[in-house]
Amino acid sequence: MFVGNKLANGDFEPQGTAFFVAIGGDGLDDHSLFLLTADHVLEAAEGNDFDGKVRLRINTEHGDFKLVATDRAESWVKHSDERVDAAAMFWRRDSVGDLAIRTFPDKTFALGDRLLARRAVVSLGDDVYFPGLFAKHHGRARNVAIVRHGKIAMLANEQELIGGVMFAHLIEARSIGGHSGSPVIVQHGPMRQLPPGTSQHTFPNDTFDVIYLLLGMVQGHFTGAMLEADSLLQDNGQESVNQGIATVVPVEKLWELLTTGGLAERAEKEKTERR
Repeated sequence: MFVGNKLANGDFEPQGTAFFVAIGGDGLDDHSLFLLTADHVLEAAEGNDFDGKVRLRINTEHGDFKLVATDRAESWVKHSDERVDAAAMFWRRDSVGDLAIRTFPDKTFALGDRLLARRAVVSLGDDVYFPGLFAKHHGRARNVAIVRHGKIAMLANEQELIGGVMFAHLIEARSIGGHSGSPVIVQHGPMRQLPPGTSQHTFPNDTFDVIYLLLGMVQGHFTGAMLEADSLLQDNGQESVNQGIATVVPVEKLWELLTTGGLAERAEKEKTERR
């Protein structure tokens, strides 16, 4: 899904990427849906929209897309820590309709307790993939995403904040404007040796299973000595060299955002209504 703004002539201008997660339960009828993106993407979209909204461009099951207008102040919730560039909104189940919504279930989150329970490990050098917006070709009839690939270069450490301000993973990959808000997926291929009896979430394949985990969300990248948020609007007349190191908001911070405060209350209210 792409996040952006609507111009006065009616055209959609993309600013970044967003993705859905499903929290709680294994069935389609007992989980709660949330949408995640980077907060600076919402800021750019709201600031450039002709009437101050944040537009979501979502594919449908019919091969086209719909534009959904949201209010940043009313619908979106930021992380309580200003150093975490993440925002989320609760998505009511009765508003899914014909939207082609695909989710990351919380069982795929690369959280400490889940990794331990599944005997899984996330390590330096693991392959990561992140699908997202390529602004020069986002699709006419429907959203068309590209996928970039990299490797985990450094895992987040509370004692070693990136740039002195950010709790983040670093991945060796060229993040570009438009990929802010993209999910970062760790993939353990068929050559990865895991202990017998590992419980793992997989994409079925005829010959082997591919294990995937949600590591976090793309936030930005390093250019020269600077740490910058991925943006389509940065143009200060100076050359900017992407160093090939991207910053990733860890899934632990996304989990905090989704399970505390107003979002959790909205999800619980909907569950009560469905009972």
